[in-house]
Amino acid sequence: SFNRLALPPRGLFLIQVCYPPDFNPYQNLELVDEGWIVPLWQEKKSI
Repeated sequence: SFNRLALPPRGLFLIQVCYPPDFNPYQNLELVDEGWIVPLWQEKKSI
């Protein structure tokens, strides 16, 4: 289980990206559910 999240560097924030079931970035792992959410550090965009 990968539950450990480090604090983001300044200017970054945490977003949740949900991948479709037919897209697997982890080629050597099997996907059980029909979709899963992966946390990503995303750079903040100044409005």
